[in-house]
Amino acid sequence: LVQDAIYQATPAAERERIHRHALDYWRGREGAHAMAAVVRHAGLAGAHAEAAAAALVLAEGAAAAHREIEAERWYSAALLHVADQSMRVLALAGRGRARWRLDRKPEALSDLAAARAAAQELGDPIRVASILLDEAMVLDWTWDFTASADRLTEARALVEASGDAALGGRLLAATGRTRFREGRMSEALALFAESAAQPLDSETRLVALLLRAY
Repeated sequence: LVQDAIYQATPAAERERIHRHALDYWRGREGAHAMAAVVRHAGLAGAHAEAAAAALVLAEGAAAAHREIEAERWYSAALLHVADQSMRVLALAGRGRARWRLDRKPEALSDLAAARAAAQELGDPIRVASILLDEAMVLDWTWDFTASADRLTEARALVEASGDAALGGRLLAATGRTRFREGRMSEALALFAESAAQPLDSETRLVALLLRAY
């Protein structure tokens, strides 16, 4: 409490100067603790782009390690500072995926819809397709199979036009999932087998293999 009182009593310009000195100290140092300090001091020193970039690094690292609560927190921190639209897409899509894994599906869908709209404004069809496939997955897990299939249809044209191998693999897996929900098991099994041979991320591969074995 005393520390907070002293901080609040310090003139704003002096506080910013102190945060800039702290930022200079932590900048370039290794480790998550140093990166977290960069996020804090950069944000309070007005270096918002640097704060957002550092928060995104921490969020992506946490997501890759399946620390979803931590990932959601850092994606949210990035969104407090981000101005660049491309970084905003990454943060919203990442937070949407983290929230889905935390079973916060309505919030996940809200984030993914906002990310998709921003990616469309940027004219980035590959990101739009990727987000549509994420939305299809979340909608499937909410048992809204019709809406999930609609997102898949939207994604298909973009994926096929892109020629992106990773997106192509995800499209096959998502199509297999939709056929599975429709009860078209032989088609679903063939699609899961085909998708498993593609350059998939581990999560998509796991879902495809689990549904194939169901």
